[in-house]
Amino acid sequence: MLLIQPLLSFFPSFPVFLSWTSHKPVDITTFSIIMIQHMSGGKLQTFIDGIERLVELEERKGEEGREGGRKARVLIAEACNHVRIPEACDDIGLIQLPKAIKKAFANVSLQIDHAYGREFPFEGLNKREGVREGGREEGRGMYDVVVHCGGCMIDRQKIRARMEECEEAGVAMTNYGLLLAYAAGPAAFLRAIKPFSALVPPRLLKHALALEKKKRERTGDDADEGETQGGNDGAQSCMISACALCLGDYGGGGATKKGT
Repeated sequence: MLLIQPLLSFFPSFPVFLSWTSHKPVDITTFSIIMIQHMSGGKLQTFIDGIERLVELEERKGEEGREGGRKARVLIAEACNHVRIPEACDDIGLIQLPKAIKKAFANVSLQIDHAYGREFPFEGLNKREGVREGGREEGRGMYDVVVHCGGCMIDRQKIRARMEECEEAGVAMTNYGLLLAYAAGPAAFLRAIKPFSALVPPRLLKHALALEKKKRERTGDDADEGETQGGNDGAQSCMISACALCLGDYGGGGATKKGT
């Protein structure tokens, strides 16, 4: 049987396809991730690096928010204009992503804004709000992170323009698929970016490992059981725990960025 790699997870039943791969896991990613890789001109690394900004905010433990100062501000930007009824559906931008951010970065005090369709707050990216670090104004705009969709409803020129504006304003960018995968489990995130030979920033990798450890402690799962349960589980178990496939590749330092 010929398998197309990477296999796109358009639907929740993709573990069925994993069972077809015998004992060797097939590369797998998501539509949003592969779309932003295409629309950005192969610059997925920029969006992976963007998650590291959330790690930085996590390390501050939300002190600004608790002290009544500026909360960390996240802009969720979605290029399509579909009707959003959060009471009737589990909308990705309005419901799933805010939950995912709060799950993966629980200590961050957040203010989440939204932008839809062709509208994008370019002016807001460069607007300063008097935030200071070390006695000087911080070198970025009013947003800390922009979480962008795959961009299938706009053209590549608009995606790149948004990326350039964020870069000039010192605002980090990440992607719907990357963030949802990271919140689902660091092992899933590492596997989702594996087809692109992406580099994982050391700070992000450290946070991922800590998150996975907390997840195991919370669920009481044993690492060995996670890697051996089931008959044809070589592929499926790595979506549950930090398996050798992911952490072996990214934990050894060969595929991580230098520095902090």
